[in-house]
Amino acid sequence: MENIRLVIWDLDDTFWKGTISEGDIQIPKKHKEIIETLTDRGIMNSICSKNDEAIVKKILLEAGLWDLFVFPKISWKSKGPQIKSIIESMNLRPETVLFIDDNDTNLGEVKYYISNLNVSSPKIIDGILDNPYFKGKADYDKKRLKQYKILEKRSQDEGRYQDNTAFLKQSNIRVEIHKEGLLNHLERLHELNQRTNQLNYTKIRLSKDEMADIINNPNIETAYITVKDKYGDYGIVGFAAICKGCAIQFYFSCRTLGLGIEQWVYSEFHYPKLTIQGDVAAELKKDYRPDWINLENIQRSQRVESSNQSKVLIIGGCDLEQAAFYIAQLSIELDTQFNYVIDRCFDGHPDSSVIIRQSIELTETEKRKLIGLCPFYDENIYKNHIFDKNYDVIIYSPLIDTSLGLWHHKQNPELKVVYGNRDFPELTVYSYLSEEQLREFKNTFEFEGGISANQIKENLMWLRRHMPQKTKLILVNSGEFPINQPYAVNRNKVHRELNQILDEFCEENKETYLLDVRGYTNRNSDYTDSINHYTRRVYYLMSEDMIRYLKEFQLLKDDKPSRAVMNIKMDYKVELKKILRRLGLLNIAYKIRDRKSSQVK
Repeated sequence: MENIRLVIWDLDDTFWKGTISEGDIQIPKKHKEIIETLTDRGIMNSICSKNDEAIVKKILLEAGLWDLFVFPKISWKSKGPQIKSIIESMNLRPETVLFIDDNDTNLGEVKYYISNLNVSSPKIIDGILDNPYFKGKADYDKKRLKQYKILEKRSQDEGRYQDNTAFLKQSNIRVEIHKEGLLNHLERLHELNQRTNQLNYTKIRLSKDEMADIINNPNIETAYITVKDKYGDYGIVGFAAICKGCAIQFYFSCRTLGLGIEQWVYSEFHYPKLTIQGDVAAELKKDYRPDWINLENIQRSQRVESSNQSKVLIIGGCDLEQAAFYIAQLSIELDTQFNYVIDRCFDGHPDSSVIIRQSIELTETEKRKLIGLCPFYDENIYKNHIFDKNYDVIIYSPLIDTSLGLWHHKQNPELKVVYGNRDFPELTVYSYLSEEQLREFKNTFEFEGGISANQIKENLMWLRRHMPQKTKLILVNSGEFPINQPYAVNRNKVHRELNQILDEFCEENKETYLLDVRGYTNRNSDYTDSINHYTRRVYYLMSEDMIRYLKEFQLLKDDKPSRAVMNIKMDYKVELKKILRRLGLLNIAYKIRDRKSSQVK
């Protein structure tokens, strides 16, 4: 049995107790937790059930589970062809899929159609989360679920087109080849190298150090590939390394299977010599270039930066990269510092104000000690870019500090680490720590809770003192709308405390400015899966505010009016807040609002 990437559930007497036809069903609490936990591990869930789809959808919507299933097949058709269709639509191998059903006849039928599929009765359910084949990989942002939702929408639209080429042309597929900044994405590129198989043409597995050596070799042309289409952004999906006309690395994520990306990139590199190892899902042809794919912004990725361009650094969670995307098109030298994945499991947060400060204040011995004691730290955690260059502007979001837990060393309380959730000391909920690792960590460190707003303010004061006086600091605050989400207790109140600190801090410090998101994060539809993650519209508006500041600072040569002025009708509440802030009355307005809110309660 291989590691499982998809679980397909029967419903009656399997996922829930009872049957719809008898009118009495109950979803066990543990089964709901299994779906949520598997999703957080990057393992997908689907449905194959003989039932009425409208009734099933209503039940699962009420349980808050419908959106966690992908490619559901709910009809009275035979299950064998249905499950085969699910697996093919998701571009998975049957060896990585498990089907659970209480009916032995159904299990036998499905095995007849797909002999190498894993099948089981419901007896496996109770032990799934502790089974090593269901370990998965941490994905609390549900990126893998979102990617399969894109694929699901594509599949639905594809069914409306008899001609696949016509469907691909209407998809508006855009590819970008990036030949700079590869080391910033080493973790993702190495992960693809290890995981991808169907579209891995060389199948030469590399360590991270070996991959870094290839990227740094001046005799090897390297690039990573990103893809977007009308259905969404697929992110980094491929890597190519070309040496003297030969492709020594050439691989792509199975998410792009059927789009022709690999063939298009092959043509873009002028059909290099390539020794294909093993089976691949798509043949490469010489002198052929798909005409439904567009080249996007290749000039930016190959642009040689001018020494007189303004230097801007953006620090924050990786979601902030969506706003960075819009300003990356400008005539500036843009660097970024986002969170990253450590050892395929743990989120590394060099964007935390605690870690930023420690990167300078801790000795190398102290850093090595903490890295050695923390399985969720690595050698890159203290690599801070703030002082790498003489930046004109630093845009910083301390948002992650409202989520992380703070721990101190029991024997040396001045040594602190940040990880997990501010509200829960049980790290097993949020990471893949073994029992031994968890025990050792808790024997060494003590949980303090969350990072307070005052602690964040102290760290910001330290940062402002250590930055050049002429460097302009733009602080991004946080949304306050109450979003219901697991493991986030009253998080909007924590955000409100942070925002009040940032309001005061920006008024008290020179060359310090506020990028205020409160005006356009005031409804549920402005958020995606959590209070920390916004919709594309919000990130676009954030980028407009960034552009506005850069123009006010006279760091952009373009004298055209901002797109925000031309295209966005700003909410009157935003303008009111700006006026109140200029008059020094914003905090008073918030206090009046809070007092009225408490009176209503």
